[in-house]
Amino acid sequence: MATTFSIAESIQSPKGGVLKRFFFWYVPTILVVNLSAQSITNVLARQEGVEIVVTYDYTESLSDEMITFGYTNDGGKTWRQIIDATGDIGKNLPAGNGKTIRWTFSPELADQTVWFKVSTHETGTVTDIEGNVYQTIKIGNQWWMAENLKVTHYRNGNAIPNITDRLWNVNPDKRWSNLNTGAYCNYANDVNNVTTYGRLYNWYAIKDNRNIAPTGWHVPTDTEWQILVDYLGGYAVAGGKMKEAGTTHWNSPNTGATNASGFFALPGGDRYGVGNYSDIGYYAGFWSSTESNSSHTWSRYLNYSYSDVGRNGYGGQDGFSVRCVGD
Repeated sequence: MATTFSIAESIQSPKGGVLKRFFFWYVPTILVVNLSAQSITNVLARQEGVEIVVTYDYTESLSDEMITFGYTNDGGKTWRQIIDATGDIGKNLPAGNGKTIRWTFSPELADQTVWFKVSTHETGTVTDIEGNVYQTIKIGNQWWMAENLKVTHYRNGNAIPNITDRLWNVNPDKRWSNLNTGAYCNYANDVNNVTTYGRLYNWYAIKDNRNIAPTGWHVPTDTEWQILVDYLGGYAVAGGKMKEAGTTHWNSPNTGATNASGFFALPGGDRYGVGNYSDIGYYAGFWSSTESNSSHTWSRYLNYSYSDVGRNGYGGQDGFSVRCVGD
C-alpha cells in the first residue's frame, strides 16, 4: 500500500453546500475523506504503515462538545464511529492547532473504498417512513436532524395532502388559505427545491396525531428549541452557529454564520397563510409543537442579515420547515 496521499479534488457536501474542508486523498486501495464542521480546519491526512494519521486545527470549543472520528464503506449511507482511535478526540478538548488522531485501520477495509471524517459532534442517521435518510447530530444532550424534513406521509402511512393552490381554486378545500387539516407544499410548487431545502408544512400537519416525525423522533417543543439556543450561547449568537456558512444558499452577507453547531440551517423560505411563497435564500423558519395561544404556535427563525434566533407565534395556515429532535 502506498505511503503518501495527494489532494485530488474538492466536492460538495451532502447538505448541498461546499464545505470549507472536504477533500479526497487517494491511495491505491483506501479513500480518505474529511467532513467537518466549520470549527475544524486545516485537516491533513497521511498514512504511516498501517496507521491513518489525521491532523487538524480546532478553532472554537463549546461546552461538552465531542470530537469524533468515523468511517463509512458504503458511500456515506452509514457512518461508523471509530472508538479505538487515539489522540485528540473526545469531550471538552481545548481549542488549538495541530491536533492529531491515529487509527490502525482494519485489514478487511484495505480493498474497499472507505471515507473517514472528523466531526465536532456525534453524528448518525435516521430514516423516515418513505426511506428518506437524514443526517443527525448530537448538540449538547439533544439529537437533532441536520436536514429539513421532506416526508409526504404520516408515520402510519396515510398521505399528507400536497396543496399547490392558494386563493383562486373554485374548490375551497383545495385552497392553502382555507385549510384546517394537515398539508405540505414544495417551495414555489417546485419539486427541485426539495433535495436541498426539504418541504414546508402547515401547523395542522405538525399537530396531527398520526405523527409527521420518524419513529423515535418528534417535532421539538418550544422548550426544546430553547435548550438548543441556550447551549449555543443565547439568542444573540446561536443563529450564526446554526446557519450553514457562506453564501451558496444563504444570501449575502449571511451575518455571523459559522455552522459551529453542525445544525446546517438552510434558508428554505416560508409560505404565508394566504398562500404566497417568500424569502427563500433569506429566511429559515421552523415549527415547534407548542401553541402560543388558541390560534398561534411558536416557531423559531433565522435571517440572512442577523446572527440571532427569532421567536414568534404563527397561525395554522403558515408554512414552515420542520426539524425533528430525538425522543
